[in-house]
Amino acid sequence: AIGMDALHLSSVVLWFGGLFVLTTGSVLASPHATHVVARFSRMATWAIPIAVVTGLWQTWHLVPRLSDITDTDWGKGLLIKGCFVVGVVTLVLLVGSSAAVARRTVVAPRPSVAPRAAGSTGAA
Repeated sequence: AIGMDALHLSSVVLWFGGLFVLTTGSVLASPHATHVVARFSRMATWAIPIAVVTGLWQTWHLVPRLSDITDTDWGKGLLIKGCFVVGVVTLVLLVGSSAAVARRTVVAPRPSVAPRAAGSTGAA
């Protein structure tokens, strides 16, 4: 049980801590922002499922009856935390998908070199 606690806490700290640094720090304004965000995304791809699976395992292990989730303060706190996580993940997915659409719709700049005339080989 201690190993699951450690794994759960580590994955949550990695995900939420990274999200906090990305949103509140000047990381996104740095020239390395693309690399940092890509690295965080790879890490979050693993951290979120690990946190969910270990959290579900802990709940199954610690809650003798399903009614304890709504009858105890711990269970109510768990429900609030679950709603918070679902909200943040949904927000990230919405922002990420809209950013992906924006990147695809950006018009590529035209080349500064004038096009060749038809039939020209470019040799002088």
